Amino acid sequence: MQVTIVREVTVGQNRKIHTAEFKSKVAMEAIRGDETISNIAKKYEIHPNQISIWKTELIEGANNIVDRKRGKKPASEEPDREELLKTIGQLNVENDSLKKNLACSVEQKNVLINPEHATLSVSRQCELLELPRLTYTFQPAGKTLLNLELMVRLDEEESRHPFYGYRKMTEYLSECGYQINRKRVSR
Repeated sequence: MQVTIVREVTVGQNRKIHTAEFKSKVAMEAIRGDETISNIAKKYEIHPNQISIWKTELIEGANNIVDRKRGKKPASEEPDREELLKTIGQLNVENDSLKKNLACSVEQKNVLINPEHATLSVSRQCELLELPRLTYTFQPAGKTLLNLELMVRLDEEESRHPFYGYRKMTEYLSECGYQINRKRVSR
């Protein structure tokens, strides 16, 4: 028995590209089971894993052809109905709850977010509103009483000595009993 090996191209050092006919021939031989996959691999100088892959592809391809003849769609083409309905329901909820927010300011978008919404998380609502998640929860810190008191003292001293810089103002506040550094005064 004479064996002819058909290869299309050898690319690079050891990479071989095989024709579809050659692949199907080797896969059919493996399916028949006359020889072991190891023997077939030696005969054609192919790795046994490659033959197993071709064999699996041939069997799956045959199953798809048989299913199409019977009018069935392959399992990979048949969409999961429950998953589709769930996605449609989610999209409807998102669309209904956020139709009113076309072009708004950040404050108006913050008002539109409902943290107790049954199905939409705050993150998803922010995403739909094109609002960074941090801006919803972030509340800027207001002025502390100490800062307000310092600003009043600085204004009074500046009106008396408009030529003082931040170093002199720091010195003045230190004399008044405040323990602050020049960076805070400068700020």
